[in-house]
Amino acid sequence: MQEAAPDLSLAVSWLEDCRRQHPECSLRDISAHPSRLLRIVTDSSAVLRLVELGAETDVPPYTALSYCWGEVLPLRTTRDNFEQHKAGIQSSALPRTFQDAVAVTKHLGCEHLWIDSLCIIQDSQTDWESECIRMGGIFANAELTIAAGDAANSSVGFLRNYDMGPHFHIPRLQGQPELEENGGIIVEYLPNGRTFPSANRPSKLSSRGWTLQEHMLSNKS
Repeated sequence: MQEAAPDLSLAVSWLEDCRRQHPECSLRDISAHPSRLLRIVTDSSAVLRLVELGAETDVPPYTALSYCWGEVLPLRTTRDNFEQHKAGIQSSALPRTFQDAVAVTKHLGCEHLWIDSLCIIQDSQTDWESECIRMGGIFANAELTIAAGDAANSSVGFLRNYDMGPHFHIPRLQGQPELEENGGIIVEYLPNGRTFPSANRPSKLSSRGWTLQEHMLSNKS
């Protein structure tokens, strides 16, 4: 069985190359940033703190997580625990996918990330309405989007080995809009130059309509 472990050093090199070579990827719409972010902390027993951003805040670089809620509800921010999450969230309280997202964000050199269930007050209709209209800007302004493609819910995680099959390899992406099959991967060349790779066996993430907009609106994923 051929397996491929997550290669975070490769991801770092891709991101650094993008920062150097693609000035358009550094453009930000400051009017559409999220109202809150999660700040990674190391000076206490907590691993995250929920921080609020003002209208004129200089928004720090952050990652955004795209994942499936599934049948297991993730850790959520509510009106009851809002102040508690601002004080600090313990690593042990985070589901595996969130823990993996924190690890990736730190490895990429970012100190902030955005996760919908923690950055939106889940039992507040007013907050949902306010944040949903920002969704395009939240993903477009993120340093990159971390997509937990094969996790059925937030408890599964994504930093693990995967069975890639005997003929799996990453195709080089070039050419005009078309559909190409190459080594077990289907790559669709979209009209705007974006690509959406998916395995012959669709991922959990690609089956969700909500996450499609997250992919299409993201600056990098």
